[in-house]
Amino acid sequence: AEERISSRAFPDGGFYIMRNNRIHLMIDAGDIGMKGWGGHGHNDTLSFELWADGEPIIVDSGTYAYTFDVPARQKFRGTRAHNTVVVDGKEIAPFVGLWMILNDPTRPFVHEWRTLPQEDILDAEHHAYRSLLLPVVVRRRFRLDKKNVALDVTDILEGYGKHDYESYVHFAPHAKLERVDSRSFIVNMKNARYAVKSSFGEMSLEESWYSRSYGVREKNLAIRIFAEVELPLTSNLTIHPL
Repeated sequence: AEERISSRAFPDGGFYIMRNNRIHLMIDAGDIGMKGWGGHGHNDTLSFELWADGEPIIVDSGTYAYTFDVPARQKFRGTRAHNTVVVDGKEIAPFVGLWMILNDPTRPFVHEWRTLPQEDILDAEHHAYRSLLLPVVVRRRFRLDKKNVALDVTDILEGYGKHDYESYVHFAPHAKLERVDSRSFIVNMKNARYAVKSSFGEMSLEESWYSRSYGVREKNLAIRIFAEVELPLTSNLTIHPL
């Protein structure tokens, strides 16, 4: 008999796993860690990783370095190295040295967690960009269609004023990306092809780094979605097989 693989929530750690036998999605909806001081934590709140049909598709950039390459250390733990949202070019939490952050302003909150045989839903927000100077709340709704192996990610930026919105999606090193138009790509993997589409902004392709283990890195590609927007904003990203 086929093994039944169920989705799981780990709210104390802030991790949410959506999965069945074909697809596995991990979402970080927790704080940055070590009681607000950072430590080994990265600026990855509301970031995600996606595996499907026997291979990784969307990956976390990893760690790569500590003291032997300080610029790389900071880049790998930065917000842009993760599959999440950047507002006005700012880090989710500002760094202090190699190991600490100034403070953890994320205060993540989960609005909804629901798992069903056909689909899973997570709706969560963080407050890293909410201040007197930057009154923005970042909210993300993940919907995984487990039957059709399709992911839908809706970004909702609550607040007011004009802001820069960036969203990053980092792909496994063996992924081959083809541009379709300004808001869509085709991703060729070893075992399948996927359409990646955004409802908003301009998509561009950037070279990035992926570290599968400490001290080792290899080049990969990331999609950057960018727009100058007047808040509030709703933007939708879809990933589905072709």
